[in-house]
Amino acid sequence: MIYKPVSPTGGAVFTGLGLCITCPVCNFDYVHFGGEPPRTGPWAGQGTAVIVPMACENGLHPFELGIGFHKGQSWMFTRHTEIPAPIEAHRDANGGGGWHQ
Repeated sequence: MIYKPVSPTGGAVFTGLGLCITCPVCNFDYVHFGGEPPRTGPWAGQGTAVIVPMACENGLHPFELGIGFHKGQSWMFTRHTEIPAPIEAHRDANGGGGWHQ
């Protein structure tokens, strides 16, 4: 599963925040917007999808979070991309772990 509950005990406890998005490559749960604006585009279904560029902090894996429409149903998905993650530019200048959105 690409989403996991936000719970230190691993239970499916609803915290009011919803479900935590994880990286589709390494399953790390510290992910950020990739620096580009959301767009519409093609996906596996017949309709269009809203695509949000994302990247994770563990290896800066670039991926896309999407919501696609297909024959009356809406589907949420992630897909790994080979494009370098633009989030690298958001690191602190001192090389520290400070991340900015």
